[in-house]
Amino acid sequence: METRDISCGYSYDSCNSQSGSSLAYSNDVIAGGSTLVEQSDNLNNSSNILKSLLNWPPVNLEFHNLTYEVPDVDKEKKRILHSVSGEFRPGELTAIMGPSGAGKTTLLNILASFGAKQLSGEIRINENLRDVKTFRKMSRYIMQNDTIDPHFTVLESMMLAAGLKLGTTLPQQQRMQIINEILTMLRLQKAANTKGLRLSGGERKRLCIAMELVNNPPIIFLDEPTTGLDDISSSQCVALLRRIAHAGRTVICSIHTPPAKLFEMFDKVYIMAEENGKIYRWLPKSESDNLNSTRRNKSETTSGVSSFDEIEKFEMEIDKKLLRPQSTWWQQYRLLLMRMLTRMWRDKFYFKMKFSVKFVMSLLVGAMYTGVGNDATKALFNFGFAFTIIIAYLYMPMMPILLEFPSEIRLLKREYFNQWYRLSSYFVALVTSKLPSMLIMALMYITIVYLMSNQPLELYRFVMVYLVAILTGQISESLGLLLSSRLNLVVK
Repeated sequence: METRDISCGYSYDSCNSQSGSSLAYSNDVIAGGSTLVEQSDNLNNSSNILKSLLNWPPVNLEFHNLTYEVPDVDKEKKRILHSVSGEFRPGELTAIMGPSGAGKTTLLNILASFGAKQLSGEIRINENLRDVKTFRKMSRYIMQNDTIDPHFTVLESMMLAAGLKLGTTLPQQQRMQIINEILTMLRLQKAANTKGLRLSGGERKRLCIAMELVNNPPIIFLDEPTTGLDDISSSQCVALLRRIAHAGRTVICSIHTPPAKLFEMFDKVYIMAEENGKIYRWLPKSESDNLNSTRRNKSETTSGVSSFDEIEKFEMEIDKKLLRPQSTWWQQYRLLLMRMLTRMWRDKFYFKMKFSVKFVMSLLVGAMYTGVGNDATKALFNFGFAFTIIIAYLYMPMMPILLEFPSEIRLLKREYFNQWYRLSSYFVALVTSKLPSMLIMALMYITIVYLMSNQPLELYRFVMVYLVAILTGQISESLGLLLSSRLNLVVK
């Protein structure tokens, strides 16, 4: 089978920098024929990939007798996983297959420490019992929904990820070299200046993977990475994951039944088989081939797959320096604030809509209470005017939050779980980013209604009304954040 090696050295004009090394990789899909090309299984040859990244030790993940139950509608417990055991080794791409509802995503969530806390069994990392706090700092979980910021280019998203994950530990030139190598490896260099809104499904998936590779995590979980992709894009995605795994990482993904050629690209495949609705079995890839041979055409049956052999155990201790946050609270706050302000500036339609709503509402309120400010006989109407200002400004800031934050919280969930930043730095940046627009729009709103209602032209009275409007707006946005996060609203 013919293999073509292509030099992937690439420099971005927008960055005026060039990576100090070029990468070579094999084409996994030949255009027109969709022919998969064999990859090298030699880890020594693959270890040169992404050589600028942080040097994590290899991680071996074992789990024994995992049992997980959830409450059913009749208040009885339904067993999802029953005494599941297995092992994932570094340098291998392992797939978890099975029918819908077999528990693939549940198991992946448990292994990645993403929810599902009430379970029995044990999980070990390099023969030691897993410490969840430490494990989350060294692992990354790429969820099925490839949520990215639509207003930023691929290169900008990578620079933000590098700034949050690497901090000031590396100079700017070395960070750009890391970004260059990752984009080249994942074939995103041509889309470096393309905004996330215009990326294809395969490019979005590869960008999600690229952003998590910035600090070279030793173990990566992916929930159905080929969902929504065509055959060629799926083959490219799995080939890239295989290359990442062969560089020394432990890569685990869940996947539905793939084509035979895609099936061959996995080093190990575990099939979650359901018997009597409760018992689940784990099968090495060699056994799963025999299990499915009667259901598949002989020409599609895979061969030459290594069996589930015994492996040597790792005793290497994780360097504590790698577990420390590479960026300070202030750096995270500054980068997140700049991202939020830039997003607000680029989303001009959203800003114009907020401005228009407040402008029209101020005219309506002012028209309802024209001239009531200096007329003592209309003191009761003046009280109604003050009440109307508060009520109107209580709902106006809340509605945009209810519409906007459900999509934002998906991005927050992925980034915070993968240890991009502290939750406190995100919240303070979120509140700070909304202050400029709130101050400007509150000033416009209060000025119009204050003048139209003919209120006394005294500075301290105007400032008091202005401050009350700002405080009301802050309370309104806080209520909007509370409702949209707790009610799990979904706006399409």
